[in-house]
Amino acid sequence: MIRLCEAEWFDGIYKKIYDILSVEGMLPSPCEIKVLPPSPPPPEVRGVRALGMYNVRERVVWFWDWPPHPIIFAHELIHAVGGKEEDLEEIYGYNLSSFVVMLAENDIVPPVNPVRLFRDVTITDIVEALRSAYGYPFKDILEYFEVIGVVPVFADMSFDDGRFKLRFKENYSEKTISITAVSDIIAGAEYDKYAFKTLLELMGILSVKTRRGNQSPRSIGQEEDQSKRDRRKMITLDTS
Repeated sequence: MIRLCEAEWFDGIYKKIYDILSVEGMLPSPCEIKVLPPSPPPPEVRGVRALGMYNVRERVVWFWDWPPHPIIFAHELIHAVGGKEEDLEEIYGYNLSSFVVMLAENDIVPPVNPVRLFRDVTITDIVEALRSAYGYPFKDILEYFEVIGVVPVFADMSFDDGRFKLRFKENYSEKTISITAVSDIIAGAEYDKYAFKTLLELMGILSVKTRRGNQSPRSIGQEEDQSKRDRRKMITLDTS
């Protein structure tokens, strides 16, 4: 067993992934994370075809391959980030890992931790980010999905005078809708630069909300202006 900081492959994109997920101090130091060798597999994964495992209590990570695929590495490190809902652990790991790798590939360290895209984002935040990224005044989250031709799990499809229309299903909470919508935007970000831009806008919005707490109105305005400048810098890397 070695420490993550001692792994020969902990460099390049792996170090970038770690830096992204350690934003806001949400990860242990890489020298506090122990890495098990690929063989023998730990007892937790024997008998199953697992590609990785993270033991939160022991701060021990295991990968089937050395080095692991970057998405597998990001997935397991997401489990090491605190402050998530325990019953949503795999949703965080599975749905956020590809976006974390996209950030690393574009050399972007966001102003807030990516896990907050699921933990703290609201539907209102998402619509605001979509309007800014696409430059289009979407009426609501449903209109966005109508425009891109996707039927999210929280919506039913119908045709009104020959037009494709969506409506919310019953019994879906705002939290579920927000997480599902962000997950769908992440899925599209690999081929739609405006979806990627939306996610960057969302993290800028979260950054402002985080710092808004006890600030004066003038300070809030200054924070928002700075956040917009920071987002423009991040977005330029991918949308030029």
